[in-house]
Amino acid sequence: MLVALLGAGCGGSEDDSDGSGSNGGGGDPGPSRGELLEAPLLVRTVTTSELLTNLNDPVNQALLSQAGAPLCDIAVYRIEYATLGGRAEET
Repeated sequence: MLVALLGAGCGGSEDDSDGSGSNGGGGDPGPSRGELLEAPLLVRTVTTSELLTNLNDPVNQALLSQAGAPLCDIAVYRIEYATLGGRAEET
Protein backbone atom coordinates (compact mmCIF):
# COMPACT_ATOMS: atom_id res chain seq x y z
CA MET A 1 0.00 0.00 0.00
CA LEU A 2 1.45 3.31 -1.02
CA VAL A 3 1.17 5.96 1.64
CA ALA A 4 1.48 9.56 0.56
CA LEU A 5 1.81 12.23 3.18
CA LEU A 6 1.36 15.85 2.33
CA GLY A 7 1.93 18.67 4.72
CA ALA A 8 0.91 22.21 4.20
CA GLY A 9 1.45 25.19 6.40
CA CYS A 10 -0.69 28.27 6.34
CA GLY A 11 0.88 31.45 7.42
CA GLY A 12 1.07 35.08 6.75
CA SER A 13 1.04 38.41 8.37
CA GLU A 14 -1.68 40.67 9.62
CA ASP A 15 -0.95 43.03 6.72
CA ASP A 16 -3.10 43.04 3.60
CA SER A 17 -1.19 42.21 0.45
CA ASP A 18 -1.79 45.65 -1.02
CA GLY A 19 -0.93 47.48 2.19
CA SER A 20 -4.19 49.43 2.10
CA GLY A 21 -5.49 48.11 5.41
CA SER A 22 -8.84 47.21 3.88
CA ASN A 23 -10.28 44.15 2.20
CA GLY A 24 -11.02 45.96 -1.02
CA GLY A 25 -14.42 47.58 -0.71
CA GLY A 26 -17.13 49.23 1.23
CA GLY A 27 -20.31 47.77 2.61
CA ASP A 28 -20.34 44.27 4.06
CA PRO A 29 -16.71 43.28 4.52
CA GLY A 30 -17.43 39.55 3.94
CA PRO A 31 -14.88 37.01 5.10
CA SER A 32 -11.46 37.97 6.29
CA ARG A 33 -8.41 36.08 5.08
CA GLY A 34 -8.44 32.56 6.52
CA GLU A 35 -11.65 32.95 8.55
CA LEU A 36 -12.66 29.56 10.02
CA LEU A 37 -16.26 28.62 9.25
CA GLU A 38 -16.37 25.87 11.89
CA ALA A 39 -14.07 24.27 14.44
CA PRO A 40 -11.43 21.91 12.96
CA LEU A 41 -12.69 18.30 12.86
CA LEU A 42 -10.32 15.41 13.63
CA VAL A 43 -10.68 13.00 10.69
CA ARG A 44 -8.12 10.35 11.60
CA THR A 45 -5.00 9.70 13.61
CA VAL A 46 -2.32 7.48 12.09
CA THR A 47 0.07 6.00 14.65
CA THR A 48 3.76 5.40 14.04
CA SER A 49 3.17 1.63 14.14
CA GLU A 50 0.45 1.94 11.45
CA LEU A 51 2.83 3.99 9.32
CA LEU A 52 5.60 1.45 9.70
CA THR A 53 3.23 -1.39 8.80
CA ASN A 54 2.14 0.42 5.63
CA LEU A 55 5.67 1.46 4.72
CA ASN A 56 7.00 -2.10 5.05
CA ASP A 57 5.39 -2.93 1.72
CA PRO A 58 8.23 -3.47 -0.80
CA VAL A 59 6.92 -0.65 -3.01
CA ASN A 60 7.42 1.84 -0.16
CA GLN A 61 10.87 0.70 1.01
CA ALA A 62 12.61 3.51 -0.94
CA LEU A 63 10.52 6.11 0.90
CA LEU A 64 11.25 4.50 4.25
CA SER A 65 14.98 4.32 3.54
CA GLN A 66 15.10 8.01 2.51
CA ALA A 67 12.82 9.45 5.20
CA GLY A 68 13.69 7.14 8.07
CA ALA A 69 11.32 5.68 10.61
CA PRO A 70 8.39 7.90 11.63
CA LEU A 71 8.97 9.72 14.91
CA CYS A 72 5.41 10.65 15.83
CA ASP A 73 1.73 10.03 15.12
CA ILE A 74 -0.04 12.07 12.46
CA ALA A 75 -3.38 13.76 13.13
CA VAL A 76 -5.45 14.66 10.05
CA TYR A 77 -7.98 17.48 10.48
CA ARG A 78 -10.68 18.83 8.19
CA ILE A 79 -10.61 22.61 8.15
CA GLU A 80 -13.24 24.68 6.36
CA TYR A 81 -12.51 28.35 5.93
CA ALA A 82 -13.35 31.38 3.85
CA THR A 83 -10.80 33.67 2.31
CA LEU A 84 -10.40 36.38 -0.29
CA GLY A 85 -9.05 36.07 -3.81
CA GLY A 86 -6.48 38.32 -5.44
CA ARG A 87 -9.12 40.93 -6.23
CA ALA A 88 -10.68 40.75 -2.75
CA GLU A 89 -13.50 38.52 -4.08
CA GLU A 90 -14.90 35.82 -1.80
CA THR A 91 -13.59 32.35 -2.61
